[in-house]
Amino acid sequence: METATYQKTPKAVTAAKARKGHAFWSTLKKSLQVAACVDALFFVIFWAVGSPGLALINIPSILIYWTAWKLLDQRRNRLAIVLAWLEVLSHAAYGTYMVGWDGGFLYYLLIFVPLIFVSMRLRKGVALLALASLWSFYVALDLFSHHMLPAEPLSPLALSLLRLFNLSVVIAMLAFLSFSYVHVVSCAERELHKLANTDVLTGLLNRRHIAGIAESAAQRHIAQSSPLSLLLIDIDHFKSYNDRYGHQVGDEVLIQVAATLRAALREGDLIGRWGGEEFLVVLPGSDAVRGEAIGEEFRRRVSEKRFHIEGHDLGVTVTVGACELQGTETLFEAIQRADKGLYQGKASGRNRVILTELRAAMA
Repeated sequence: METATYQKTPKAVTAAKARKGHAFWSTLKKSLQVAACVDALFFVIFWAVGSPGLALINIPSILIYWTAWKLLDQRRNRLAIVLAWLEVLSHAAYGTYMVGWDGGFLYYLLIFVPLIFVSMRLRKGVALLALASLWSFYVALDLFSHHMLPAEPLSPLALSLLRLFNLSVVIAMLAFLSFSYVHVVSCAERELHKLANTDVLTGLLNRRHIAGIAESAAQRHIAQSSPLSLLLIDIDHFKSYNDRYGHQVGDEVLIQVAATLRAALREGDLIGRWGGEEFLVVLPGSDAVRGEAIGEEFRRRVSEKRFHIEGHDLGVTVTVGACELQGTETLFEAIQRADKGLYQGKASGRNRVILTELRAAMA
């Protein structure tokens, strides 16, 4: 069999891993936007209740969040985190100084607890140090607030409403951060799982996955005594496409043949790229006669199709080796029989289906 060019294109896998790795930064960018909106709302509220000191502090806070957001865009992540830390710490301290502990500004420090471990999960010592520093800051403000009167006290009702508002915002932000992070990571995990089971070039199941599926089908064949057929399909003269037109055309031939074969599948049948220009088709519930007929349908569809690639009008054919799994025959033995039929088909002129019976293979 001719050997196909394996296209070393790990870009999809790399991209999926990058999305998983950058899930935290994506979530942080969203949280910065939410925090800026909260500060804008604070400005309106405090200005409306006649507390300009608490209102005006939100203007530099919004600018800091915007700067941190831009820094994340520029991948200056550490500086962005430092700015976010400084803003929350200073805002919490200033809010506590102005209205006292009961204003609930220190609740915002709790948002950093999950962020510390998510962003520094590979450096536990640094994460623990940051957590200890956060706890120390929290305790220091607690002690400070209980020994000094608020600089701009609010009425008991206003203070209660402010505390309830801050608590609600913190819970909402924690929920938002958790949902966003889990969503991004889950999507990346699903994509990585799909890529781990998929041939990058053709989009079919890769050899490892189709082999596992075929093995499971073979076990069911033995347990339930149900028929199971296999097809090995090989593109005829594949090397000539690479040699004459270039590897890009060869790859496109593989892609379009794979798409043609996939379109001909029945429900329940499965196809994977077995290697190079070969494809393995698993046909649960199909006996030898049915398997041979399906192989013929695959062969006919490919041979009747014109492949328009890079300005070339190409005719492509395939040779198919077919067999039915017999008795306690192993999957490997059955695939060897299908491969033997494939070689016979190549030797007898290609573009045909050869069914290999067990007795013929043993002869």
